[in-house]
Order: sequence, then C-alpha cells, then structure tokens
Amino acid sequence: KDMPNEKLIRSELKRCADEIASVDLSMQTIRDIIRENA
Repeated sequence: KDMPNEKLIRSELKRCADEIASVDLSMQTIRDIIRENA
C-alpha cells in the first residue's frame, strides 16, 4: 500500500542524496587542494 505523499518523500530523499554527493565532491576537492599545498 502506498503511503500518502510517497512521491514527495521519494523526491526529497533523492534531493538529499544529490546534495550529499555534491558535498562529497566538494570535500574531495578541498582535500586535493590541501594535499597540493602541504
């Protein structure tokens, strides 16, 4: 049985996952910059 707002919940979870992936990429970039300057 579908939950009410299931589509909304799914799209919000997808958005969260995309945000986390974006943050991961940014953190990797920062680590690379720190390594280059170390």
